[in-house]
Amino acid sequence: MQKNYQFGLYTVLTTVIIFIVIGGFNLVIDPYGVYRLVRIPGVNVYKPVVYTNSRWAKAQAIEMIRPRSLVLGDSRTEIGIDPDSVYWRHRTSPSYNLSIASGNMQDTLAYFKYANSIVPIKHVILGLDLLMFKAGNNPMQRAGFSWLEGLQQRPRATDIPKNRTYGLFSLNASKASIQTILAQHGRDIAPFYANGMRDTTPLVDRQARVGVKRQFLASEKNFIYRHMYARTPTGEFLYAAHPMHSPGLDAFRELLDICVKSNIDIVVFISPVHARQLEIIRNEGSWDIFEEWERQIVNIVDLANKQLPKNDAIPLWDFADYNAITMELPPAIGNKQASMKWYWESSHYKSAVGEIILEKIFDAKSKKPILNGFGTPLDKRTIEAHLSEIRRQQQNYANMFPGEISDVQSLFARPVRKLLPIN
Repeated sequence: MQKNYQFGLYTVLTTVIIFIVIGGFNLVIDPYGVYRLVRIPGVNVYKPVVYTNSRWAKAQAIEMIRPRSLVLGDSRTEIGIDPDSVYWRHRTSPSYNLSIASGNMQDTLAYFKYANSIVPIKHVILGLDLLMFKAGNNPMQRAGFSWLEGLQQRPRATDIPKNRTYGLFSLNASKASIQTILAQHGRDIAPFYANGMRDTTPLVDRQARVGVKRQFLASEKNFIYRHMYARTPTGEFLYAAHPMHSPGLDAFRELLDICVKSNIDIVVFISPVHARQLEIIRNEGSWDIFEEWERQIVNIVDLANKQLPKNDAIPLWDFADYNAITMELPPAIGNKQASMKWYWESSHYKSAVGEIILEKIFDAKSKKPILNGFGTPLDKRTIEAHLSEIRRQQQNYANMFPGEISDVQSLFARPVRKLLPIN
C-alpha cells in the first residue's frame, strides 16, 4: 500500500514537473508572441508561426493589451495604418491595430466585438476593401485555429475558450517553440510590432532580392490567378443573396450600429490600392460591382448618420481612385535598387501613405500639396459625381501611362504558369 502511494505520488510529481518545464519552455520561447516575457536574440525574436496563426495571436494580444482605440481592416490597414500616429490625436490609449490579413467584414466584426467585450472601445478607424465583402468563403480567410470560428457567434469574452493554456502546454505549442528556435538564423525581426502593425522587414528583404516591379507582378498574378475580383459561377461577387442582405454588408451595418449605440467614435475610409490594382478590377469585368459596392457603403453610413447629431456624423472617405499617390510608377523590372515612396506593390501601401490618410482625415487645415486630390469625403449627395469623376480619371490614366495599361492587360492575355509568393 505504501509503495502504491509513493508510486502514485512520484507519478503526480513527475507529471507536474513535466508540465512546469513544458509550460516554462513555451512561456520563454513564446512562439505565438503572446506573453512577451523575454526577448532573446537568436532564440525567440523571430516568430515564424505567428504568420500562420496571426488570428489567434492577435486575439490573445487583445486580452493582454486591452486597447481602447482600434484600427480595423485587412492586410492593407495592417501594414499601412499606425494606431500610434500623431495625427490620431483624440484616440484613447492604449491603441492597437487589430486588422486581420485576408479577413472579411464578418471577421472584422467578430474581433471588434471581442475587443469591446474585454474593455469598452472608444475610438475606431476602419479601412474598407472590396475583397472584404466578397461572397463565399475564401480558404485563406478560414486559416487559423478552429476556435476562432466561434468568435463570430460568441462575441462575449466569457464565451471564448481559455486558449492561453493551449499556448503553454499543448504539443502544437511545443512544436511551435522548437520551430521558432530552429528558424532564428540571426533574423532579428518579429511578424508584428507591439501595436499590431505588420513588420515590413520581409517585404524589404524581398524587394532587395527581386526588385519592386517583380513584387508588383507577383501580387497582380496572385489576384488574377486566384480570380480574386471575378464573379462567382452564379454571377455574384459581393452578395450571397440580395444586395441589401449580403453577409459582408450586414456585418458592416452591425458594426456601425454598435458604434452608434455605444457612443464609439468611428472613421471609415476606403483603402488606396495602386491604380494598377484598379485596372485589374476593371479588366476582370467587375468595375460595375466596385461602383455598386461604394454606393452600398455610402447608403449604410448614411442610415447610421441619421441616428446621430450632424456634428457627430460618421466620416466616410474614399482614397481608391487615380491620383498622384496611387499612380506612382513602379521602376523597371531589372532595377533592384530602386524603391517606391508610397507602395510595396499594387495591393499594399506603405505607412507613409497611411500617415497621409490620417492627416487628411483628422487635420482638415493642413495645406500640404500632396493632400490635394487625395481622398474624397463621400455621402449620398456626392457619390454619383465621384464615381463619374473616377471613370474620367481612368481615361486620363490610360492616356498618360499607356505602358502601364498594356502591362496589366498582358497579365490577362497569357496563363499564369507560376504563382510567386508576395510575402
